Amino acid sequence: MTETERPNPHHFVERRLFMGSHILIETHDLVTLVERNSRSGVARSGKPWTRWSSVSATHFSIRTHRDGTRLLTVYRRRKVAGKRGGMIMNVTAQEGHLPSPIEYDPRAREAIIRLHARAGLAIDDRVKNLDSGQSMVQALSYPFLLATADWDAGTLTKRPYFGLAKALRADNARDFAVGAFGVRRLRKDLIRASMSAPMRSVAYAAAVKHLVPVDWLVEYLRGASEPDVVTPHIYARQDNLRLLPQLLELVPAGRRRAFLLSPELAPKTYRDGVSVRDAHLALGIIRAEHGADSTAWITDAVRDARTWAQLDTALARVALRIQKPNKPIEQDAIYAALDGQVVPRTDLRLVTPKETETLEDWGDAMDNCIGSYGAVAVDHRSYLLGVYRGSELLANAELLPNGTLRQLFGRFNQPLEASMDEAVSAAILANAAPALTSAHQALELAA
Repeated sequence: MTETERPNPHHFVERRLFMGSHILIETHDLVTLVERNSRSGVARSGKPWTRWSSVSATHFSIRTHRDGTRLLTVYRRRKVAGKRGGMIMNVTAQEGHLPSPIEYDPRAREAIIRLHARAGLAIDDRVKNLDSGQSMVQALSYPFLLATADWDAGTLTKRPYFGLAKALRADNARDFAVGAFGVRRLRKDLIRASMSAPMRSVAYAAAVKHLVPVDWLVEYLRGASEPDVVTPHIYARQDNLRLLPQLLELVPAGRRRAFLLSPELAPKTYRDGVSVRDAHLALGIIRAEHGADSTAWITDAVRDARTWAQLDTALARVALRIQKPNKPIEQDAIYAALDGQVVPRTDLRLVTPKETETLEDWGDAMDNCIGSYGAVAVDHRSYLLGVYRGSELLANAELLPNGTLRQLFGRFNQPLEASMDEAVSAAILANAAPALTSAHQALELAA
């Protein structure tokens, strides 16, 4: 460690410590960890060289807040290509993102302890002995985490989460609930529920507090605290936390309780191949196209959704129309010969698609890739069909212009029963044959 003495005896002695890929810099009111990258090479003279360049700087300081409390605040400045000054973020408001020396090098922790000593702030010995440097920094930044720590285990029982930075500055349960939900919603059962629930569940409840009654928030938080219930995980991203209230706003007020308590919010939980995160992505595409305040795009399917899966499907349909506009499929002589034909000796009938959106619907219903055949169908490079029994779609078929029946499959691209496959294949070829022959003759004459 190198020290530089100043002539002024009241000026703090600056300390600089080189720790591999990091530099630790201490001044009177600031501790900075600079992260560096190195590049090596060989000069023309044959002499090897190494150059270091800074990537980011994390600043630890004691700041006085409006209520007079003095707490540790951590900011990171990171280089971003094309952005002068880089990007600054509040590190302690997120999960993780602290430099590795805080976690693994005791010298970095000691620098933060000295920073508090210079500011006249005492640190409990139990905080110094927490299981990790990250826990120590979070406990010093957010008194609520310190108040709920499990001292017997030497760990913090809760971690910070997006949207709760103000609430976590409190040092008791009541003030934490006020910061998360506001004074007007404050109730004793809400305070108790927010204390027992996982932090990410509290963040979710706080994000939608203006959309549902307090009773539903309490019910949700109580369920999230039970060990047998998988707690909702809203993914550690600020944009997703902002999108969540926008999703719930699309749901009529009376149905929001079912959405709030749905297990489909749980991480890695999928229903019908989709998750709530997919709905986030679809809504983001829609908002980018139509604007955040527009409601003109809302369809009946979106309004009538009763589950996350239904809402996701409806939003995905709107987003798909933005990315892949619906196009008509011209009903030429071949399509006209096939549409509505009944398969002999069965109760099956053939249906042709009139627009590319029909193919998307078939793909959703049959869990196959026919929805991606829109351009092929529009150009008549293939003739696509649906096989129906009443209103139920049973299979899809693809007929090539040369008269070859290329595909005939049921759901999940599974083959049909032998008798059904034979009957449907014969019906398609028999009805299409005259039109195909006429089309071939017309092409020969044109040639």
